[in-house]
Amino acid sequence: MELLDLEKLASRGAACPKNITPPEIMLFNMLSALYAKYQLGKISREDAQAEKKQIYKAYERMNTEYLSYIKLCKDLQPILITHLVC
Repeated sequence: MELLDLEKLASRGAACPKNITPPEIMLFNMLSALYAKYQLGKISREDAQAEKKQIYKAYERMNTEYLSYIKLCKDLQPILITHLVC
């Protein structure tokens, strides 16, 4: 799912979509909380914009680590299968 689509859903208070990655779930939940705070007037627009930047930075880091983990698992799978079968 595109990140802007996730953000639009979060801004409307929609339920978290199914079949998205763990980093996307984290992003969606953090953006949902941010939009809720903003819509309730508990945070200024400027503070919300700064927090949104931090949220996207955290997402990028988590997504990079997640993709590295997935790649490592795929790379190790043949080795693990070979050793477990013998």
